[in-house]
Formats: sequence, structure tokens, C-alpha cells
Amino acid sequence: MFSNYLKTAWRNLMRNKTYALINIMSIAIGLAAFWMIALYIGDEFSYDREQPAADRIYRVVQHASWDGGKLDLPLTAPPFAPAMQAAFPEVEHATRIDLEGGGVMTYGNKTLKTNDIIFADDQFFKVFSHDFLYGSADNALSKPQSIVITKSLAEKIFGDASTALNQVINFGVDNSTTVTGVIKDVAENNHLRFSGVRSAGEFYNSNQWKDFYLYTYLNLTPSASIAALEKRLPKFSAATIQKDMGVKDYRMELQPLTSIHLHSDLDYEIGAKGSINRVYMFMAIAVLILLI
Repeated sequence: MFSNYLKTAWRNLMRNKTYALINIMSIAIGLAAFWMIALYIGDEFSYDREQPAADRIYRVVQHASWDGGKLDLPLTAPPFAPAMQAAFPEVEHATRIDLEGGGVMTYGNKTLKTNDIIFADDQFFKVFSHDFLYGSADNALSKPQSIVITKSLAEKIFGDASTALNQVINFGVDNSTTVTGVIKDVAENNHLRFSGVRSAGEFYNSNQWKDFYLYTYLNLTPSASIAALEKRLPKFSAATIQKDMGVKDYRMELQPLTSIHLHSDLDYEIGAKGSINRVYMFMAIAVLILLI
């Protein structure tokens, strides 16, 4: 019976070749477009979700307004991280990041220009989990003038990533930096991408609350209530940053790590931002293609 159906269908196709070809091509193109859009949507929603504790990592964001101006920033000052970790038991770890940018890196007779090196304090790898191929996350940034690099960067500099550990590279003149770790390359679906993390050393020892140039991330304890923590933020800000700035309209926000790529619309973002509205638009197009 089934073979008869196939024969009948084949005869119909042969009698209406042009019509059949148009229909088959239309279906193929439509399905291909649908799956391409589906892959794009899946990638957009996957940002930062590979972090094991992604649901417990938050970025500190500031909102303030005054006569003649306002700010909506993911940038903070050096005291934020240690002060919040001391004030709130829910904060397990807090790290500060500076998008230093890189510069000219030299090793022996080899010179390499890098644009995606960051500075961070020694809690960086306690907040963000990265797979260490060589070295240890526990003390990788504990000493000044140390750097953790990705496997790709290690291969560019040393040829073999396994030989990178404890090697000394230079940034500029008389700025010797020791490689204390090699990690797997940072996945593309991370809002914070880099090829190297340099130890901040003493750079962050400042009590200037209005010196906004760092990105502060918090890793909360598993039992922490984000709602309860946010209720106590106004009291904290009133006694610290708000008092120093002298503004009344001020608000701190704890931005979930997994919402940064699609839902954040702030000045001075770390990288290229996505858009949840654009994702919704492509979802509608994909459904429309299927219906057609």
C-alpha cells in the first residue's frame, strides 16, 4: 500500500515538474532559514550560562541623577568590592576588573600586539570559573606582576602552551610579568572575553568612591536571597558612595550575569551588546516562516 502511495506521488511530481521544484525549493529554503534563526536565538540565550555559578554572579550597577546630569553605569570605584563583601555576609567573593586593553608584549625577540588583556584582583578566578590547563586558580593572581593567559595566546608567544608556565614576558619597558597560569580559550558566548588577566597588585588600594573605572562582580552564597540583599543596598549606598557624591537620587542595582548580554543598556559596557527585542523579532520571523 505504501509503495503505491510513493508511485502515485512520484508520477504527480513528474507530471508537474516545475510546480514540484518550486515547492521543494521553497520548503528547503524556508527550513534552512528557520534553523539558521534558531541557531542565532540559541546562541544569544546561551551567553554566560556556562559558568557553574552563573545564577549566583551579579554585576554592580549605578544609577544617579542630579540637576543637569545623570549616570547609568556598570562602572564602580575600587572600594565597592571590599566594602560590600565586608558589609553583606551573602557576598562570598567580590572581584574588580579593569579593561586595560593590552599593549605591546615582548618575549625574547618576539613582539606581539594585544588588545584584550584585562587587570583583575586575586578573587577573579573565585568569581569566574575557567579551566586551567597549567597552573592553579587558587593563587594565579595572588602576586604582583603575574598574568594568566589563554592557550591561544600562549601558543602565539611560546609556540607550545605547556612551556608557558613561569615564563617572563614584558609589557613596555621594565614591566616584567610572570605567567602563572594557562587557561582554555574563553568561549565566544561570554560577555567578558579576554586573552589574558594581569594581577592588579596595589592598583586598587584606593578609597576614592567617585573614581569610577572598574567593573565589580559579586558571587553570592548558595543560600543568599537577592531580594533581601537588594533591600539593604540603599542603607549601604547612603553611608558610602551617595554620601561622597552628595546626590539624593541614587540607586545601586545588582545585575544578574546571565541578563547582561541581552537586557543591559548602559554606558561603557564591556563588549558588544545583544538585544532581547531583536531576538523576539527573529523569533516572530521564524514562526512566520514555518506558517508560510
